[in-house]
Amino acid sequence: MLAHVWVFELIRYVGACYLIYLAFCSARTAFKSSKTSVSPIELKSATAAFCRGFAIHITNPKAILFFGALYSIGIPANATAQDLVIVIAAIGLMSFTVFIGYGWVFSVAPVRRLYERLHRWFNGVFAIAFGAVGFKLLTTRIF
Repeated sequence: MLAHVWVFELIRYVGACYLIYLAFCSARTAFKSSKTSVSPIELKSATAAFCRGFAIHITNPKAILFFGALYSIGIPANATAQDLVIVIAAIGLMSFTVFIGYGWVFSVAPVRRLYERLHRWFNGVFAIAFGAVGFKLLTTRIF
């Protein structure tokens, strides 16, 4: 990272601007008075559901950049192959648990109805959080 500080800084500024953009979008959604409707999607099989979710996740640039940053910053240069396997397995298990949890929670009708009632508040909280993190990224001196 020290050899290519400008790349890290560029990614940091682009990421900060993207977070501020997400804050703006979340705030705009929070202030809209339209009603949100959350309905379960219809898929023909568990395999189709898995493939659709996998395709969405694997093509998500935020996930790719997050894990790239996590590995480049969070794993020491002297990590062994066993260390890498443990980290990858732990993150895989955590991701699997979170995605299955989201799927299960939002498959329950009362939870969907609760989200429909509170979605503006959620978007307001997300707007504040995204904006704060984006601003912090822009104003923090790392190197």
